[in-house]
Amino acid sequence: MPLIQVSLAKGRSPEQLRALGEALTAAVEQAIGARRETIRVVLTECEPDHWFVGGETLADLRAADRIEGDSRATGPPTTDSEMWKKAGGKGRPQVRIGSGEPTAAPSRAVAPSPGE
Repeated sequence: MPLIQVSLAKGRSPEQLRALGEALTAAVEQAIGARRETIRVVLTECEPDHWFVGGETLADLRAADRIEGDSRATGPPTTDSEMWKKAGGKGRPQVRIGSGEPTAAPSRAVAPSPGE
């Protein structure tokens, strides 16, 4: 019985959490051939004041708008280097966290054949 445990900061809607659980179930079903009824997904939400990134709370990072990929963030996503340039290269670089959006399972890396 596969068990997937995910820890994430509070702030996502019930619909987002349901979509994540369904996507993880489908990914395990496809990746290892497990039957859906045997797959368990546990989502554990944590208060942003109790989630630390680089020694700072997620709540503080969100308040300072220094989070990239945060599902609660507004505006177009930017890269760390763009944020660093906008700040004139001053201050601390932006912290990157997962967006909470499910992604496809990583593919297995294959070394190139000699001569490729």
